Formats: sequence, C-alpha cells, structure tokens
Amino acid sequence: MFNNAKYYFNRELSWLKFNQRVLLESIDTNTPLLERLRFIAIASSNLDEFFMIRVAGLRHQVVNGIVKYDAAHMDAKAQLKAIDESVQRLVSMQSTYLKNVLCELESHGFYFTYPDQLDVKSKAWLRHYFEEHIYPVVTPLAVDSGHPFPFLTNHTINAIVRIFQVLPDGTKDYKIAILPIPSVLNRIIEIPSRSNKEHRFVYLEDVITYYAIQFFQGYGIEDFMVFRITRDADLEIDEEEATDLLSEVEASLRRRRRGDAVRLEVCGDVKDNLLDFVLTSVELEPKDVYRIDGHLDCRMYFDFCNYPGLDHLRYAPFEPKLPSELVDHEGESLFSVIGKQDLFVHHPLSLLRW
Repeated sequence: MFNNAKYYFNRELSWLKFNQRVLLESIDTNTPLLERLRFIAIASSNLDEFFMIRVAGLRHQVVNGIVKYDAAHMDAKAQLKAIDESVQRLVSMQSTYLKNVLCELESHGFYFTYPDQLDVKSKAWLRHYFEEHIYPVVTPLAVDSGHPFPFLTNHTINAIVRIFQVLPDGTKDYKIAILPIPSVLNRIIEIPSRSNKEHRFVYLEDVITYYAIQFFQGYGIEDFMVFRITRDADLEIDEEEATDLLSEVEASLRRRRRGDAVRLEVCGDVKDNLLDFVLTSVELEPKDVYRIDGHLDCRMYFDFCNYPGLDHLRYAPFEPKLPSELVDHEGESLFSVIGKQDLFVHHPLSLLRW
C-alpha cells in the first residue's frame, strides 16, 4: 500500500499549492488592504526562491541525465512540466489579484498610472526627475558583433531596445541595446500633488522606457521589451569530497552569482523578435517564459506597504507583553530567573522583516 504512488503528493507541486494559499490571502476582504498587497509580494518572493533552488535542482538532474523517481513516481522532466503548468496559473492569479488590490487603493486616493497619462505640469516634474536622478545612473549596453550580450545578474530588470538610424540611401540600420533598470532607485515614484487626498505613482521602468530616446541621440526607437531573469542559485557542495568545507562554500557562493538562467519573465507588449533574441542569448526555451500581465517583480510593494499615514490599512502593531513570571523580577538577570524555572516565551513573526 505505502509503495503506491497515488497515495503521495509531489513535494514541489505541494509547495506551489502552499504558495497559492499565501496568494489567496490577498483576496480575503477581512484582511487590511495593504496587508493583502503584502501577501502578493510575499508570494512573489517565495516563487523567486522556488525557481532559484527547487527548479534549478530539477534542471540539474535533466541536464546530467539523472532519472530519479520520487514517491509520487515523477522524474525531473515530469515535475518540470507540471511545475510550468501550475506556475502559469499562479502568475495569472497573481496579476488578477494585484489589479483588484490596486483598484481598491484608488478608493483611498492612491493611483498607479503611466507617464503618458500625466498632465503637463506632472510631466514637467517627471522630466526633471528623470534628468536629475535617473539618467545619470543608467548606462545603455550595446549588443553587436563587438559587444556580446551582457551578463545580467539575478532578478535585475532590464529593457531590450531595438533602435535604428536612417542611412543616406533612406534605409534603416538597426541595432540592439540593453537599458538596465537601476536597483539603487525606488521602483515606485510618487508624483507630487497639491492635494493630500490624491496620490499618484509611476513605475521606474515605465519612466525609463518613456524617455528612452534620451539615451540614443541620433537614433529612433523601433520597439522595446521589459524583462527579468531568474538564475540558478542552488549550492552544489560535496561535503564528503571537500577537503576544506569553508572554502568550498565560498567558491560555491561565487559560482552562485553567475548561475545559469532558469526563468524569463516579460511584460507589456512582447515583441517576438526581441523575445527570441533574449531567449537565445540567455540559453532558455519558450517554455521557460512567463508573461506577466502587469509589472514585473511584486517584491517592490514591500516598501510601499509601509507608506506613512495608512495605519488603518494595515494590521494593528503588536505590543509585546512582559511574561507574568518576570513581573516580580524586573532588573534581575534573566539567567538567574531561568536558573530557577523554565520560561515559555513567544516571538511573533510580525516582528521580523520580510
């Protein structure tokens, strides 16, 4: 009986079900609105880690020709196929739930918009912000015969841009460039407003693509695509063969920074020619692509959930209490107290920083 695969769940698919339950917390109307947004960010962060470790490990098995069945009688190839189907549904749910939460935020005066939808005065402010804070920290990367596709680090967001220059004979000379979205700047930019009742925000990558022509003087922009790469971060350490375990861990951590790509996320109006170019460059296949209906990397909402003045949209802060066993021992060493008797204390997760 206990050898029958039908009585077992696959570990990876079971974990995805867990993360789906985390995501479902974002549609619970009994939960404060910003906490619902935080659950979306948590689910997104969880999924990143899942691909970096769990999916990367399965891909290692496939590449190395290892055929190993788990208790649910699934080998690595079958698990990867099932994971893809499950994650595609999960990211679709996430996009829908996020739109609903952002829509509800509008009733509280918080609007996420695009640069081209701003009024003239707001566009003038945004142009100044771009020139003063964004333009100096963005370095376009050319991709051609003399400049191979650059190594893009794990979880960075980039825009691939197809630019052209009109030649004297009227034909167009096309080139490819990468615009890295700088991680040193906040992804969510607030547009100043005279009214405290309305707050408008734009996303950093939208601002960069909106003003992208400023990086390519003398060129026109044919099209662009925003994308994000997730890389293998699994540690491969043979503890039995390693003569110096600490050195082996350090070496593995260095290799981890340049791990192979395991997932490609794209959003917006995806251009097939640019998508194929990126896939070839990072050695991924179409099955490794996840099209996001919205903006990439929901982890950016962690900071936004702490926006000041919105305590009514968050859980009430937890007030720690002194254990009754310590009430009569204030000022006394804790070790002298626990030397007399055991104490049971509770450390709530809400005090930890995600």
